[in-house]
Amino acid sequence: MKIDISQAYTYGVSDEAAQELVEWRMMKKDPLTQRAFDRAMKVCLKCNIELGIPSDEAISLSIDKGWRGIVFEYIKAELGRRKEAAGKSLVIAGPDNFIERATNRDWAH
Repeated sequence: MKIDISQAYTYGVSDEAAQELVEWRMMKKDPLTQRAFDRAMKVCLKCNIELGIPSDEAISLSIDKGWRGIVFEYIKAELGRRKEAAGKSLVIAGPDNFIERATNRDWAH
């Protein structure tokens, strides 16, 4: 079945990303129907509006994670995990802290 991707742009999805989604599903031997494709485009738009990520990125994230479709809840959860992980990033001590630690002689007492 041929999927019409010509209206994907109305959901903020580029033709390239829309075609990539169709090809991904074909590769997984789980082809899309037109109706399923249209629903996926609506979810991409919802991700853009409610989560602030580009519609193309919602498709890319779903494909990269190996998900069968574009699922709002999965994308929201993944973005939450990424945000949490970014908050736990390594803190490098600044020069003032380094000098203080290097000249601290509390150990001598």
